[in-house]
Amino acid sequence: MTRYIANQFIRVIATLLAVCFLINLLLNFMPGDPAAIVAGDAATPKQIEMIRGELRLDRSLVSRYVAWVSDSLRGDLGRSLVNKPGASVTGLIVERLPVTFQLTGLALLIAVLIAVPAGVGAAMKWGTWLDQAITAAGSFVIAIPGFVIGLLLVDFFAVQHSIFPSAGFTSLSDDPREWFMHLVLPALALAAVPAAEIARQTRGAMIDVFEESYIRTAKACGFPRWKIILKYAGKAAIAPILTVFGLQAAFLLSGAIVIEQVFVLPGLGSLAFDAVQIRDVPVVQGIVLTGATIVLVVNMVVDLALFYLVPKSR
Repeated sequence: MTRYIANQFIRVIATLLAVCFLINLLLNFMPGDPAAIVAGDAATPKQIEMIRGELRLDRSLVSRYVAWVSDSLRGDLGRSLVNKPGASVTGLIVERLPVTFQLTGLALLIAVLIAVPAGVGAAMKWGTWLDQAITAAGSFVIAIPGFVIGLLLVDFFAVQHSIFPSAGFTSLSDDPREWFMHLVLPALALAAVPAAEIARQTRGAMIDVFEESYIRTAKACGFPRWKIILKYAGKAAIAPILTVFGLQAAFLLSGAIVIEQVFVLPGLGSLAFDAVQIRDVPVVQGIVLTGATIVLVVNMVVDLALFYLVPKSR
């Protein structure tokens, strides 16, 4: 187990080093002079040179990469050049990250609460109208972009019926009820596609397990249905379900960028969108590294869970 954990950490670190290299390499592929592009049309030569120094464009790629990795390990992701000139990128990310974590966490909880019962129910009624209805609904949801689902939810629940607010954010510590009211619509919009994917994977995994001889034996012995599902079928089907669960973490993080724009949430996604729009390169670099770290850590946790729960994965 210790060796496996060590290998996972090495893989994560190696991937992050590769991500850091690509982040720095992107500056070399920007058309024209990256410093002039970031500075804008009205910038003076002195301002352009200052930005060139901030981006370390006066150094070689290897030197820039080593310096950036070294600073990142100390928690220094540079300074914002446009969004909040001089502000710490790390500070901007830390300020916005809790909102994104709360949104994606609530979305993931909603997705699991919807998807697992739906997938198990479809598998138990395999081939019936219920199975076909759940499968068709999942395929329909997957085909719709998340922001469209968000706009539909806003129109129905906020504009037409005024049940939930259409935009804004309230801290959980200030007012838990208002926090939930502001997050439930964006969380539903963000959870829709992951829920459909997890439900589809749960259905397929459970159908395969229900065909196993030991499940048929358990049924013949008169075991309660809940015990067959939870104790036997659930354990056997957990591997593919956990795998797709880990894959959806990356989807949720990328989907949050659009959903936060639709619902005007002050999270990491809206910070990334603004940074790309105004070409604030240090902020974009910091957000890419943060997102990559989160996705890799989540996938590592899923791999460790599979290693512990599924003997075959060892």
